[in-house]
Amino acid sequence: MTEVVVSGLIVRNRSVLILRRSLNRPGFPGEWEPVSGKLRRGETPWAGVRREIAEEAGLDARVNSQPINATWCKKGAGYRLMLSFAAHAPSGRVHLSREHVAFRWLDFEQIEESPGAEGVRESLRRLVALWPVLRRKAER
Repeated sequence: MTEVVVSGLIVRNRSVLILRRSLNRPGFPGEWEPVSGKLRRGETPWAGVRREIAEEAGLDARVNSQPINATWCKKGAGYRLMLSFAAHAPSGRVHLSREHVAFRWLDFEQIEESPGAEGVRESLRRLVALWPVLRRKAER
């Protein structure tokens, strides 16, 4: 069985939002990560990203329809597919869910020093490289 997880790399003013997982959350407690969550049955990936952004960060964001990164990993007897999408939230205040305890806007120039997993940094690198093109789409 393959589980699909979507991730929203939310940009505002050349910074990307990262969240710190609660210490009592299973799997990677206290780690820094972008908004992410499991895709629901029948849900499109970009609808899933918009839902996760609203649930975890309380933001209304415009999500690019094409993923900027896709990674596979083994999970138990099955696999997990992670699809990362660029999103633009030019305004609005972050309201965290109980899943996270802190947030930070990470400048594009700080990506290499960002906390969290290497896979997250790889998605952030792709975001920064593609942002000049993606920004024009997001602002339409």
